[in-house]
Parts: sequence; C-alpha cells; structure tokens
Amino acid sequence: MVDFRYHLVSLVSVFLALAVGIILGAGPLQNAIGDTLSNRVEALRASRDDAREKFDAANDELKSSNAALKKAGEQLVDKTLTGRRVALVVMPGASDGEITAAQESLTLAGATITGRMDLNAKYASSDGAAHRKAVAGQVGPALGQPQDAGPDDVIAAAISHILRKGVNDGASAPLVAALTAKGDALVKIADLKQPADAVLVVAPKELRLANASKAKKAAAAKVYTQAFKDLSAKGPTAALGADGGKNDLIVSLRGTKSGSTVDHAGGTQASINTPIAVASEILGGHVHLGTGQSAESPIGTRVDVAVPGAAGSNAANGNG
Repeated sequence: MVDFRYHLVSLVSVFLALAVGIILGAGPLQNAIGDTLSNRVEALRASRDDAREKFDAANDELKSSNAALKKAGEQLVDKTLTGRRVALVVMPGASDGEITAAQESLTLAGATITGRMDLNAKYASSDGAAHRKAVAGQVGPALGQPQDAGPDDVIAAAISHILRKGVNDGASAPLVAALTAKGDALVKIADLKQPADAVLVVAPKELRLANASKAKKAAAAKVYTQAFKDLSAKGPTAALGADGGKNDLIVSLRGTKSGSTVDHAGGTQASINTPIAVASEILGGHVHLGTGQSAESPIGTRVDVAVPGAAGSNAANGNG
C-alpha cells in the first residue's frame, strides 16, 4: 500500500504550485500579460481606424470620379438623339431600376421614348411552342413572310413592325391582337403609338422564368437571343445588359454579331454608352461597349444623329 505521507506530499505540492501561480499571476506576470493584450488591442484599433480612413478616402475619390464621368458623359451625348424616337423591348427579369436608368439616359440625349413592349415567359417557353406556331400562322401572311419561315422569326418580325410603325398603323392592329390575346399573350404593350427610329432591348443577367429548369432556361435564352438577332435584321437595334460575365445574357446577344450592345446596365458607364449605341445603330454601325466579355471599348465616342431642324439639334451633325 502507498504510504499516507506520499499522498500528503502530493497534495501539498499541488497546493504550492497553485499558490505560486496565483501569486505570479497577480503580480509580475499580470502586468506583462495585461500590457501585451493592451498593446495588441491598441494596434488592432489603430489598424481599423487606418483602414476606415483609407476606405473613406477611396470612396470619396470614387464618388468624385463617377460625378466627373457622369458630367463628361452628359456633355458627350448631349443633343445627339434630339428628334429621334426609341422604343423599349424588355425581357423577363430586367430590373425596373435599369429600365428607368436607360430611359433617363436616352431622354438626356434628346430622344423620345415611344413606349415599351415586355416579352413574357410564354414568348420563349418550350410549353408554348405550339401556340407560337399558331400565332405565326396568323400574322405571317400579313407580313409577307415566306412559308418556310420559323415561327419565332415570324413573331419577331411582327414585333418589329409594331415597334417601328406604331400601334396606330393599319397593318399593326391584327398583329397586336394576335400577340396580346387574352390568356395567351406573348407580349405586353404600353403605348407605342409613335413609330420608332430605333429599338433598345433591355436584357437581364438571368431570365426570370418561374419553375423553369436549367435546360428550359437555356432553351428560352436561345429564343430571346434569336429575337434580338431578328429585330436587328429589321432595323436599328441595341441591347443593354448586366455585367457582361461569362453566363450573362448580354454576352449571348453579342454572339449574334448583329446590333449593338452595352453592358453594366444602371451604371454611369451604361448611361453614357446607351445613347451612343442607339445613335450608332441609326447610322448603320454596330458597337459593343462596356467592360464585360467581348466589349470593344469602355466608353464609346460621340455620335450625332439629331434630326436637322429639331429643337435643340445641330443641323450640321444630323443625318436626316
């Protein structure tokens, strides 16, 4: 058996060690540890304050740069579209903020927004293919489309006619009726009484299609992309999209090699580039502006297409 004195010595050793620890912790080590922790806290606080100051300075500089860019941009596009009319085509998922920003930038350049047409989910859904074929059969003859034309191409031609001729054009009435039939509407029309000189398509980063699988969204994206190509074939057409990333719809539209495109919708850059892209289209040129994939230039160059004699226009710069 272990001697009782062995247990006693062990307990005394433990208590002595504990006592020494308490004494050292309350004495010399306390100051050293406290000083070390205090120094680290102060260093972290100073680093935080320095980072905050640098962030605030960078943010102020960015705001100043954006303000300067916006001011320069307004001068760059001022009166370039005076007397010109632009219609909007909106794809599912485009944000209201981006649409409003596009309208404002075109208005600042002197353009008149003739109205808006929203393409809905049925326009491109695989489930609605039979209905679109039937609609194409109704409107194709009125448009003089060849019998072998694809349904989506025929419908895009009908949309182009409505946008460029206006809803009051005699030939537009049956087209509008077919595309907006109650319960089977492919589009929603707001105004569009006046014929447009150019069309601006506002595309989302990702199509907003309820309960659609990835495969169905990809198929729908192809239909909307073809619609942009078809609209471009019928007249001046530009597209405005999101950030121009790899899977962004605007990149798909750029891939058609038709029309003009602008990325980073809603930003200062886009507010400058949108009127430039539209003006370029009216003159028959194609530009791809922004900083996204396949963009040609961050900022476009001034393009004047103001109608000679229109209020605020410069007749020397107009193309008639």
